Amino acid sequence: MTAFFMVCCTKPAPDTATETSAGLQCATPVGFCNGTLTRADTLTHESMDHHDADGTTLIIQSVTVAPEYRRRGVATHMLRQYILYVRHQRPEISKTLLICKKHLIAFYQSCGFTYEGESPIVHGQDTWHTMSMEDMTAPPMPEGGVDAYVPVGV
Repeated sequence: MTAFFMVCCTKPAPDTATETSAGLQCATPVGFCNGTLTRADTLTHESMDHHDADGTTLIIQSVTVAPEYRRRGVATHMLRQYILYVRHQRPEISKTLLICKKHLIAFYQSCGFTYEGESPIVHGQDTWHTMSMEDMTAPPMPEGGVDAYVPVGV
């Protein structure tokens, strides 16, 4: 189902890196982003469950960073690089949507997303919140040794 998947890796030490399928050197994967496309302008269970190759809205499904790399700017930079990469591959994408839990609203706002309100999507017991982004610009690279963003399986 995933249309676009990107892995964030640490900078390899000499003679310790493994080569990825994209031909890039990667020491340790520390996070990933993935998403799908939809023709819908809003998030629904259906738009979250099915990838539409002709979609013009990117749905962020996951943004995950290893605990030891959190609060270092990795997720922010990885997410922005991911969105820029996907939009470069598919210039017709005009909007990015995601749902998140309440404690992550401020994080996604700091990444350039706008809070849209509570989501109609029910998944588990927690309330989900819809975030959207119409446009974005490239951010600076974070400190901390992360320097490889590897698009996988496009």
